[in-house]
Amino acid sequence: MQHRTDLSRRFRLWCKENTCLYCVMKKAEALARATATAEPTHLVTLTSLPDDWDEIEPRVDKLRRILGRACFEWTYTVEHNHLDGNHLHAWVRGPDVPQHDEWQHAAERVAFGYIVNVTPARPSRSLWYGLKTITQL
Repeated sequence: MQHRTDLSRRFRLWCKENTCLYCVMKKAEALARATATAEPTHLVTLTSLPDDWDEIEPRVDKLRRILGRACFEWTYTVEHNHLDGNHLHAWVRGPDVPQHDEWQHAAERVAFGYIVNVTPARPSRSLWYGLKTITQL
């Protein structure tokens, strides 16, 4: 398959392939805009996720079920961290966002890392934070 990276940059064509750097950046920008529109109140980072998506996805589903009594919405990305494995970055909003200890307990129950960070979402920084691997390409 021929990649259209050079052509895409020159003429701003959008092939929508995940192998095309221009299109990956466009998708990241769209994701950041959509997340900003949702006005998240918190950024949650979970560490030491497995390497295989087939292991990550069911654990994230279980994590959400564990936190299920709380009334909140979220979206998340998983990024590779070359120092200590994958991290999950979640943008969260709602009337009953789980507190740090609730996230930590749920993360431990699904065998994610013990390091959990819950901070107020700052749109200017936090929306791109979870996509930083893409922006460093």
